[in-house]
Amino acid sequence: MDHLILLILFIISCYLSNQTLKNLIELYDKKTDYSKFRIKFRVTPAALL
Repeated sequence: MDHLILLILFIISCYLSNQTLKNLIELYDKKTDYSKFRIKFRVTPAALL
């Protein structure tokens, strides 16, 4: 049972990390007025681990 709770917490934390990164990228886009010269960031599962 403990493993299941830890797994659920891990999945939730990965999801929240992913959403945070996406929101930060969106905020950065708005700050730079969606510049076509900005650095393209990728959000990958490996970046969360």
